[in-house]
Amino acid sequence: MKRFILIPALLMIFASFTTAMAGTFSDVPADHWAYDAIEKLQNKGILLGYIDGTFKGDKTLSRYTMAMLTAKMLANVEQALKVENSQVTKDDIALLESLAFEFADELTLLGTNVNSLFDELNTVNEEVKQLKDETAKIKKQTIDKNQKVRLGGDFRFMHTDAVKTGTPGDNVHSSAEMNFTIDANISEKVSASVFWHVYFQNLGNRNFTGTSSLGGSVTAQNDIDIAYIHIEDFAKGNMRFGRDFYTHGSSLVLNDYVDAVSYSRKAGDLDLALNLIYDRQNGTYAATSNDFHHIWNLNIDAQRRKHNIYFGYYAQTQKDDVNAAGAVANDTKDGEREILEFGSKGVLCHKAHLDYDMGFVHSNTKVDRFTGTWIGLEDNGLMTHFALKWDDPRERVAVKVAYTAANAEYDGSIALDNDQRAYDGVETPFDDIDRVMGGIKNNFANTKDLKVQAEYFPKDQRHTLRLAYDKVEERKGNGNSDFIPAGQTPDNYNAANFNKLDMGITTVEHTYKYRANTRIRTGFTAADNGSCRDALNAKVDDEQLLWTEIYSKF
Repeated sequence: MKRFILIPALLMIFASFTTAMAGTFSDVPADHWAYDAIEKLQNKGILLGYIDGTFKGDKTLSRYTMAMLTAKMLANVEQALKVENSQVTKDDIALLESLAFEFADELTLLGTNVNSLFDELNTVNEEVKQLKDETAKIKKQTIDKNQKVRLGGDFRFMHTDAVKTGTPGDNVHSSAEMNFTIDANISEKVSASVFWHVYFQNLGNRNFTGTSSLGGSVTAQNDIDIAYIHIEDFAKGNMRFGRDFYTHGSSLVLNDYVDAVSYSRKAGDLDLALNLIYDRQNGTYAATSNDFHHIWNLNIDAQRRKHNIYFGYYAQTQKDDVNAAGAVANDTKDGEREILEFGSKGVLCHKAHLDYDMGFVHSNTKVDRFTGTWIGLEDNGLMTHFALKWDDPRERVAVKVAYTAANAEYDGSIALDNDQRAYDGVETPFDDIDRVMGGIKNNFANTKDLKVQAEYFPKDQRHTLRLAYDKVEERKGNGNSDFIPAGQTPDNYNAANFNKLDMGITTVEHTYKYRANTRIRTGFTAADNGSCRDALNAKVDDEQLLWTEIYSKF
């Protein structure tokens, strides 16, 4: 790697100048953040210590010595990346970048092009990610050479204490779910996975009456969330048949478990995926009810240095739903839906540790509805999403600001699971507001959300504190859409189906990592609904949720 050609020369310069200049320049105090960063990287083998093999973490050192250690670690990264079980991570590269930024003046005085160094670090960061992805892919393919089948899973227990003045006595709920996974290598090129989900809601019933002593009725169910066969090197790509979790871009269109046939491959610098997604919709008449309406989906992704550019196209034709004896009111035919998503995410300013995420979704929905005569209905919707995140590992604080909005004609979400962050999954723009509103799943029409979030990570790396605030409002008091459901006025066509949507949602969350595979999350969510009005123009009560969960993998 050519970016490391100057490193040996720098080491010689540092070694010769360190002793002579140690007392000439400003010292770095032992409680400086850089000591913790260097010690952390030393513990992972990225830094082997001083020239004499020691690391004097409690000693006051010159800034030139600290710069020398940073350069030494950069040289060691190249060797670390060649090791099969390398411990180098994206966070490690971020720490190295922070150290280089801290001691930029010293590096510059010694002839180092600091701006070029930051570009090289970004390149290393991308290579680390690519290496980790390839390693994970290889591990998944081989699982265990001596064991064809691997069993695993996770457990999640949730408890919510909610103040719901509108429903007295139904404010305490406890639930549990168990997920079992089976990964198998059928052959060198063929693998299979199964994910069985068992769910119990409103635990606490002791007398088997069907009513929980904690409130609400007892519900138990089980589903197969994942069940697919994966074939490698099929027609120069990969094939997958069955049910799996699909997401793309900024998770605005699809972020859920769906049944699909998928073909993916690389074409130069592009990642291509063609998916045939099964979608079952219920009709009115026996001839067309419970009919499949396939969704064709093409995804294209490209990585350009600091940016991940994505494009997605979805097309669906809906079968006619017409009375066999002749059309009656509200019968439909010739239904079509097209969804186009595109956007980009990545590094906006490397030095300032500023990342961005922006996505756009355009939806076009058409259908003919019978109202004595056939009337053509059409909506052209648009959703936009913008997010900026500042995350500096030196400060142990991350701040994000995001804005998401859709007009009244938007019908561009296929399926959204907004609870995946609890499983270390994808974080959607609707995670926090869905905890209170609970109806966003497939409809964010005529709605906007401004989100501000701050996270704090103490030194021990076992705790995380998060504070988030969402301001959710309808975009227009009189949204214009051809598809407003019968019996509703344009005024209550929004994400929460309120006559007027205007709420502030505050979330305070603490996560404690009890073990490497176990964590406890506790939080408080409060919704100020003072300006909301329901379909009858009545005031919507405020809500307060005190919730906790235990999550463990096995």
